[in-house]
Amino acid sequence: MPGPARTRLAAKGRRKFGRATFAGALIAAVLFSCLAAASAGAAANEAEFYGRTGAGNSVSCAIYDGYAGSTAAFCEYVSNRTQAKATLTASGAVVLCRTHSITSNRCGLGNAGENSPTYKVGKTVTIGPFACTVRGAGVRCIVTASGKGFLLGAKRLQGVGGATVRRR
Repeated sequence: MPGPARTRLAAKGRRKFGRATFAGALIAAVLFSCLAAASAGAAANEAEFYGRTGAGNSVSCAIYDGYAGSTAAFCEYVSNRTQAKATLTASGAVVLCRTHSITSNRCGLGNAGENSPTYKVGKTVTIGPFACTVRGAGVRCIVTASGKGFLLGAKRLQGVGGATVRRR
């Protein structure tokens, strides 16, 4: 008789342990999915990246859709002789700035965050109303609904798609 009694106790013990493990795993899965959804929501409305254009030049870009209260796309280019920045609003208005005075920050340059990805020609990043595509001549950002935007590269700084352009 001692054999079957031991088997029943062991089975009962495993069943209790199994239920506790399942409940703990279920709670952990629910918490993880809530945290993942919150993280995805925060990250889904902004992107920072570098675009490696055809000539091997690098353009730094950021797209924000309500991130920190801002809805804009902008790109920047800096060389040893020039700094340039293009900013696009959701309405399709573009502000372009280029200067050959690289010791001042007249254009209000920043840079993409640490560990931002670098994309090659052909890559498109879409956030909210904006789509930015890395091209051979630079990075082209537009408002997807209207096609208005800009093209910024080492030798290009211009509005595209009939955008209203203001020079700074």
